[in-house]
Amino acid sequence: MGDVRIKGKERFRRQLHRLGANIVEELKPELERNARDLEAAIRPDIPKAEGDLETTLDAYEVTDSNGQAWRVVEGAARGTGGKGFYATWQEFGWFGHSGSPHFFYHVRRLRVRFRARLSRAARKAIMRNFRNGG
Repeated sequence: MGDVRIKGKERFRRQLHRLGANIVEELKPELERNARDLEAAIRPDIPKAEGDLETTLDAYEVTDSNGQAWRVVEGAARGTGGKGFYATWQEFGWFGHSGSPHFFYHVRRLRVRFRARLSRAARKAIMRNFRNGG
């Protein structure tokens, strides 16, 4: 399907880099939770025509990210042997057929919740580290 682009992601990463390693470590579970929740929200709405899309939906940690980046992908994006190559067409439609939005609908719907979770976790981690002299 492709990567989900989040406005302000690079700025957020720069801010994380400036914070201590303790704080970044405390945010990792929330990043994983967001990815897993998005995957769980998408899964029931996937069209079940052939079942290929459902088997290709995956939330995984980005290699070499040290837990700081997670992706939720669908379709032929992650070595599925060509299965689910039609994910974009299914989502957005094609000539003569309307799409059946099931991926980006949930991304848009849950974006505010995910940002709030990260913000809340960062605030708690900062408060905890400042109180402990970190």
